[in-house]
Amino acid sequence: MHLPGSKNREIIVEKIEGSFRAVVSINGNESILEKVYVGSKERLTGLHEVVYVDLFGRTIRANLPVGERICSAKNRQNRPC
Repeated sequence: MHLPGSKNREIIVEKIEGSFRAVVSINGNESILEKVYVGSKERLTGLHEVVYVDLFGRTIRANLPVGERICSAKNRQNRPC
């Protein structure tokens, strides 16, 4: 699975002892994904446009909390998200 706007970042879903987990690079650290938040805004057409995606998880190596905001390509050019 790939994140929109970040095609080089993939989410790997693993099955371990009957349960699943998602592994992704967050802030340069291989991490277990715990939560995803998508920030969006409504366009004039009534459809929503993704402004940013926040990833939250814990690093695999040290089990430390980690987070990262990924801005959409359109918002990176115009203003900080």
